[in-house]
Amino acid sequence: METPTLFERISDWLLNQWPFVILALVVTALGFVPTIRDGAITLWQLIPRKKKALPTDPLTVLGEEVRFEVLLHSRDFDVVKVLTQSHPAGVAAEHAWLEKQYPEWKFRTQGLTSLEYLSGKTGKRPSFFKSSVFFDRVVIHHEDGRSKEVFFDISEFFTQVGTSLTNPREFIAHKVGKLYRKK
Repeated sequence: METPTLFERISDWLLNQWPFVILALVVTALGFVPTIRDGAITLWQLIPRKKKALPTDPLTVLGEEVRFEVLLHSRDFDVVKVLTQSHPAGVAAEHAWLEKQYPEWKFRTQGLTSLEYLSGKTGKRPSFFKSSVFFDRVVIHHEDGRSKEVFFDISEFFTQVGTSLTNPREFIAHKVGKLYRKK
């Protein structure tokens, strides 16, 4: 009979010590799990995907350049920050953005709301003078029956003190105050 090799002696010992083998396999598997997970994530990120580009190019509306920042985009709703200081230009720009982004959709309704109202922190009606974030909630409708809500964050031109239309002096004082508090 031949003398067993080192490999055969180790494998015989391991087979006789099955709790040790199970522990070694579990530890080895746990050591590789983060590597496997990170590798899978890396591979997933390498797969090219078509992304629908949302317009962020500025629009010139009523003689004013209006910019947009798409904060959230989904099948059922969008959240878009409107960056302008003029209330008339901001509202007109909302409609221009909708026409550019959703040309086949039809305008249904529009209403003013606040973050507090949306989150249920107020009663039945929005408390406009206590809110810090205001939205124009626009509902659009597609001919195939789908509806979508677009929340335009209008806090740049509709603030706690009103708008550039309703109270121009207080509005500009509020805006200038915000600019100097940032420094």
